[in-house]
Amino acid sequence: MNVQQPKRKQQIARERQNYRPNPMLPLCMNCEHYKSVYVDTERGNKEEKKRRCGIGGFAIKRRSTCSAHAFRIGVGI
Repeated sequence: MNVQQPKRKQQIARERQNYRPNPMLPLCMNCEHYKSVYVDTERGNKEEKKRRCGIGGFAIKRRSTCSAHAFRIGVGI
């Protein structure tokens, strides 16, 4: 027997406002234009190097952003 509970006022308000507890922010690391290379380390691990913007070609930080941001396919909203 699967009885559905009535929604509380807080649940209704969250749905109405499209509340997301874990939002997807527009950062370089989830951008379509983000480019990097993984190299093997001496310990046998992979390390990310040469982080670049695919549009401008300049060095970037993973948690930066710009006005040309575009979410990669399968990431974001």
